[in-house]
Amino acid sequence: LASEMDSYLGLAQSKVKPRSVVDAFSNRTATIKKRPARPPAAYTTNSRPISTSSIVIDTAAQLRYLQEQHQLLLEKYKSLQDSYTALQEEHGKVKAENERLQCANDELQETYNNVTGKNFNAGRLLVYLKLKRRTDKETLEKRNIIKNEACFNTYLQDVVMVEHPRIPKVMHECITTLETNEKFMRSPGLYRVSGDHNTIQNLRYDINANNYKRLRKQKSPHEVCGILKLFLRELKDPLISLEACSKYLPDVVDMKINTQAKVKQLLHSLDEVRQNTLKVLIKHLRRRWFVCFDFIDFLLLKMLFWLVVFLFIGVLLLAIDSKLEKYTRLPGPKRYPLIGNVVSFLGAGPVEIFDQLIAFGASYGKVYKLDFFYDYTIVFSSPEAAEDVLLSYRLSRKSEDYDKVAEWIGDGLLISRGYKHMLRRKAIAHCFNNMPYFVPAFNRHADALCDKLALLVDRSISRYDRSIDIFPELKLHTLGVLCETAMGLEMDGDESVMQRQARYTQIVEELSSILYWRMFNVFVNINALFRMTWT
Repeated sequence: LASEMDSYLGLAQSKVKPRSVVDAFSNRTATIKKRPARPPAAYTTNSRPISTSSIVIDTAAQLRYLQEQHQLLLEKYKSLQDSYTALQEEHGKVKAENERLQCANDELQETYNNVTGKNFNAGRLLVYLKLKRRTDKETLEKRNIIKNEACFNTYLQDVVMVEHPRIPKVMHECITTLETNEKFMRSPGLYRVSGDHNTIQNLRYDINANNYKRLRKQKSPHEVCGILKLFLRELKDPLISLEACSKYLPDVVDMKINTQAKVKQLLHSLDEVRQNTLKVLIKHLRRRWFVCFDFIDFLLLKMLFWLVVFLFIGVLLLAIDSKLEKYTRLPGPKRYPLIGNVVSFLGAGPVEIFDQLIAFGASYGKVYKLDFFYDYTIVFSSPEAAEDVLLSYRLSRKSEDYDKVAEWIGDGLLISRGYKHMLRRKAIAHCFNNMPYFVPAFNRHADALCDKLALLVDRSISRYDRSIDIFPELKLHTLGVLCETAMGLEMDGDESVMQRQARYTQIVEELSSILYWRMFNVFVNINALFRMTWT
C-alpha cells in the first residue's frame, strides 16, 4: 500500500522493483513485466515544477477514497466468511443425513435377506417406514368426507316410497318400464345379459338426482335390469340377511324335511318393507317366467307343426314315387323334382305346346310319358297304340281332366264312367245303325261349307293373304250337322239363327280356352283355387 501511495503521489521510489507479487485472494503468483527505465532529468522536456498545495489536496482525496474501498472490501470479506460458515453447516447436515440413510438401507437389506414367509410382519414394516393405514369408508362417512347417495349404496328404509306401494321407487320404475313393453319381457336372457356399463352409470347419476326420464326411454331392457341388479347388490342391508338364514334354516337335512314351513317362518320374520319388496319382485319374476314359457311353447308348437307338415309331405312323395314306379320303363323328357316336366311348357301357347309334343314324339318315340306335379300323362302318337287303348275295356275310364267339363255339359255319355257309361251307350247304340239316313244332310252341309271356303279363298287372293282361318266355318258346320241329325232342327237360310249359332260357337270357344288354361296351369287346376278367380 505504501508503494502504491508513493507511485501515485510521484514521490521518489526505489529503482529496484520486485519481479513478482503474491495474490492474496487466489494464492497465485503474478509476474510483473519490467518497465523501461526513465530518461534522466536533464533530457526531459516540458517539465514544470510541482505545486505543494496540489500535492496535499490530491493526497487527502486519494486517502479518503482508499479508506472507503478498504471498508467495502472488509464488509465483503465478512459476508463471504458468513456464507462459508453456513455452507459448512449445511454440508455437515447433508453428510449426517447421508450416513443415516446408508445405515437404514443396510438394516433394510439385512432384514430383507433374513426375512421368511413365517416371520414376515407387515405391520412392523409399516411402523418402521412410518406409513399410515388408509382410513376405512365408515370413518370417512362419519367425518362427512364421503356422503351417501340418494338411492344407491343406502339402506332400504331410506329409499322406500311414501305412497303405495311401499317399495323403493327405483325398483317400481324398473319393473314398470319392463312390464309395459311386451318386447322387453320376451327378450332372451333378460336378467342374465349384462347391459352397457357406461349407460348404467349415467342412469345411476340421473336416478340419484331423482330423474327417471332416461330410464323410461331406454330402448334396451338389459340396462334397466342392470339398474335393478345394481340397486339390490349395493344395499347396505340385504333383503334377507345371513343371520336370518342361519336362524331359520340351520340344517340342510331339516330344510329338506320342512322346506315350506321354514321358508314361511323366514319370510314372516322380515319387516313390512322387506316383505312388500320381495312380493313385488317375485310377482315380476313370475310374470317374466310365464311370458317366456308361453313364448317358448308357441315356438315349440310352431316348430312341431312345420316338422309334421314336412314329414307328411315327404311320406306322401315317397308313397307317390312307389306307386309310379311302373312308369319308369316308359321313355320321356327329363323331369325335375316335384314339378316334373312343367318347365318345358312354361309360357307356351297352343301352337308352341303342339310343336313341343311333336318334338318329344320325334325324340322319345310314339309312346312317351309326361309328368306334371306327379300327374303322369302317356302320349300316344301312333294309330295302332291309339286303337288298342280305345278298344280296351279296362281303359274305358275317362281321365280326371274330363271332370272339369262336367259343369258345362253335365254327366253324360262323354264323361260318365263304368256301369253308367255302358248303360247309356247301349241306349243310343241303335241310333248309329241309322247313319245312312243322315248322309243327305251331311252332303248338304258339306256343299255349303265348300261354298263358304271358296268365298274365303277368293277374298284371300284379292287381299294377298297367305293363310285362311277356317275354324269358325268348321265350328258352324259341325253345329249345323249336330242340330239337324241329333235334334231334328234345320238351321239353313235363317239369318237370326245363323247369328245365334255364331254366338254359341263364340261361347264354346271361350269355354274351351278356359279348359285349356286350367289343364296347363297348376294353380287353377285345383277346383278350390279356380273358384276364387274372376273366371
